[in-house]
Amino acid sequence: ANQAVGASYRIDANVLLSWTGTGNRGGFVYDYTDANNYRQLTLSRTASNRPLLTLTEVRNGARQPVTSREVNQAWPVGHPIRLILLRHAGITTVGFANVTLITASQSQISGVKRVGLLAQWNLARFDDVVVGAAP
Repeated sequence: ANQAVGASYRIDANVLLSWTGTGNRGGFVYDYTDANNYRQLTLSRTASNRPLLTLTEVRNGARQPVTSREVNQAWPVGHPIRLILLRHAGITTVGFANVTLITASQSQISGVKRVGLLAQWNLARFDDVVVGAAP
C-alpha cells in the first residue's frame, strides 16, 4: 500500500507482530510527502503484554512524538489486532475495530500525500488492508 490519498481517508488492516519484544513495531505511515516529512502510527507491546499506540510526526527530518496510549487489554501472542486510522478535517482518529483510542488534531498537509505500511525491528504481517475515503 503506497497509495496517494486525498484530504480525508481511512487505512485499516489486521496487524500481527511476529516478535514479542517491546521495541518491535508495526503500523502505518500517513501524510507522507517525502522521506523528511510524514506521520506514523505504530503499534507495539508493553512489558506487561498490552498494546501501545504511538503517533509520531517527522517534519524537515526532525522526529516529534505527538501522543501515545497504552491500551488496558491483554494482547495474546499470535493474535492480530484490527488497527484503524482515519484522517478528516485535520483530525486523526485511531482505534481497534470499532473502539476509538486516540483523537489528535494534526494540520492538513497540502500537495500529494501517500499512505503505507510500516514495520520497525520486527517481522510484521498485514492482512485485509483497506485504503479508502473516510466515512
